[in-house]
Amino acid sequence: MDNYMFSFTLFAIPANIITGLLYVGGRDKAGLLNVEYPFIYLPWLTLQALTWGFFGMDEIFANDQMLQAFIVVLQSVACGVLAGFILLPRFYFPAEGTAEKLRITCISAAIFSAVYAFTRILLFSAIRAFG
Repeated sequence: MDNYMFSFTLFAIPANIITGLLYVGGRDKAGLLNVEYPFIYLPWLTLQALTWGFFGMDEIFANDQMLQAFIVVLQSVACGVLAGFILLPRFYFPAEGTAEKLRITCISAAIFSAVYAFTRILLFSAIRAFG
């Protein structure tokens, strides 16, 4: 199994569990739509973009397999947990129409992905500086 598939599997398990709980518990209260589900995959795409950019730094990853395992395993699980909560703002910001609901979900997905990207850039920069 290549790293992308392994990373996606580790991402999808917590993301789908948390999103499934939100759908089951709040589908009637928040009016969640099935169209909103694909937005939970935006943080994983952000993780892959960041990983691809930082895997280009040969001085970090030349001899350290544990660091690669850290990136693939732990970061994918953390990304999945964060992605599971993308639909949570829909419970706090009421929306009437479908366009409003999708707008709230799109904005929350973008904000969650940006926060995740910012914290990972800080992490990777610290690894580069002190590693």
